[in-house]
Amino acid sequence: VFASGVQNLKPLVKILQEVNVSALLVSVLWLVALVMLVMSCILHKRRQTEGTYQPSAEERKQAESGKPERPALTLPLPKEERLI
Repeated sequence: VFASGVQNLKPLVKILQEVNVSALLVSVLWLVALVMLVMSCILHKRRQTEGTYQPSAEERKQAESGKPERPALTLPLPKEERLI
């Protein structure tokens, strides 16, 4: 029974031996290149949309809220100047 099972596997083993290793390697390299390209596009897009100063967007947001502009840090007023 075991010998007949091994006989059935011989064609499969022969097919697997005929697979060209270089074709497999090229396929893997193409897949890696595609993944790297997609990741670089995602990172480039993210850099364009995050971390940049957009004064027009801030002005629009301020105008929509209707509140007067106030500085984030309030500075103390200087001492009054007097004549000697």
